[in-house]
Amino acid sequence: MQNNWKLFDDRFKNRRDTNAPGWSSEESYQKHEAELERILDSGYVPKKGRMLELGSGAGNNCIFMAKQGWEVYGVDISPAAIAWAKERAEKEGGAAVFRAGDVAELKEEKDDFFDFVYDGGVSYYICGDRRKQFFASISRVLKYGGFCFVAGQHGDEKPEIPVKNGDFSYDPPSRTFSRGGAPWVCYPLSRNIVNEIEGAGLEVISFRRKKDEHPSDPFSAGGEFSVDCIKPNK
Repeated sequence: MQNNWKLFDDRFKNRRDTNAPGWSSEESYQKHEAELERILDSGYVPKKGRMLELGSGAGNNCIFMAKQGWEVYGVDISPAAIAWAKERAEKEGGAAVFRAGDVAELKEEKDDFFDFVYDGGVSYYICGDRRKQFFASISRVLKYGGFCFVAGQHGDEKPEIPVKNGDFSYDPPSRTFSRGGAPWVCYPLSRNIVNEIEGAGLEVISFRRKKDEHPSDPFSAGGEFSVDCIKPNK
């Protein structure tokens, strides 16, 4: 399991204590709902089935999908997030199964089980060799013909020289931003993201990328990307 899990846990505790909607803003969750509606209308997924969200946080997206009639599961590294999601699902009537765990391992998830795996941005926090494991785990738990959505940040425009600023550092070859000496976030090159996904036996249907608003600053978010992919039938 990654060694910075407590940073996530502390943030979820703080967000809950301040009556925030979850990890991010209401606007962000509205964008997630729009993305999920696009996927539901795309024909890539059945009208109802089993969905797994990676980095399910406070349960916002899982509850939305449960209300659409899906059998929903969420995995998050933060016990505080899982407790929040369970409480919220009970109050809002969106039945879902939430488990604390490592999204790169998915130890408790069955092989060939899900029709749809949704990553709304957690891949951004998966660094180094764990990225290969992350995509292999997605491929393993997806049914043949199953669909996966992956979102995160690319580093196509980030600087090619190492940068250090106090407790923060940036390593260009790995496109990794470290915090306190531990990997925090990763901005892979777009071509490498595609290679990672295809290397796990998934087929990329579409890859969308936006420009980096802060290309010279490795400590600001990179350009957004999102990928539609499937696990091809045998």
